[in-house]
Amino acid sequence: MKITSMPKVTLSEMLGFIAENERFSSVEKHLRDSFTVPQVRGALRELADGLMKEAASDGEPDAHVLCTDTELSSRARDIISSLTPAEEQKLLAAFGLVSK
Repeated sequence: MKITSMPKVTLSEMLGFIAENERFSSVEKHLRDSFTVPQVRGALRELADGLMKEAASDGEPDAHVLCTDTELSSRARDIISSLTPAEEQKLLAAFGLVSK
C-alpha cells in the first residue's frame, strides 16, 4: 500500500501510536545535539493532529469527533490531543461526547 492511498485517519492513528510507543533510541544516540525524544514525539503528534483535521475537513469517515466538536474549548482540545486515539475515545465516551 502506498502512503498516498492510505486513509488520513489511519495514517494519523499510526503516527500517534508511534509517537506514544516508540523508544526513539536512535534519536538519543545520533541526534541528541539537535533533537530530543520529546521534540520528536511532539512533531509526530502534531503531524497526526494535522492529518486528523484534514480528514475531518475532507469528510473522511471515522475522523475524531474532537476535530469538529464545538462544545470543547480550544484548551480542552489541546489537552485531549496529547492522548492516544484509544485514550481519547475512552475519555470522550465517559463524558457522553461519543458513543461507546
